[in-house]
Amino acid sequence: CSHILQPLNISCFGILKKGIQKALTGAISACQIITRSDVPALIKDAWQFAFAPEKIVASFRDAGISPLTGLSAAGREKLSPSLAIMAAAGNNSAQLDQSELLGSAVRHEAK
Repeated sequence: CSHILQPLNISCFGILKKGIQKALTGAISACQIITRSDVPALIKDAWQFAFAPEKIVASFRDAGISPLTGLSAAGREKLSPSLAIMAAAGNNSAQLDQSELLGSAVRHEAK
């Protein structure tokens, strides 16, 4: 499914990278010691800015996959989990109808 999310590389991840660099540069120039537990708070604003809904839509528009209309651009079969992954998950998930698996995504997108 990563190929379907590829348009996010056009805008969102580039913006996120620059935002993280700016936050880290600011912290380092202020002589702040950065620990693992500091990282989430340090990059929170960059993450929220980079993945704002309008930026996500812009990524797909810039890639030429816009307007988004349901799952027609990618096709349901390309978004479905592979049978191998579903089988590895166990509990008879491999026997689920793929439309059941995608139903919540389609309902969410329609809102």
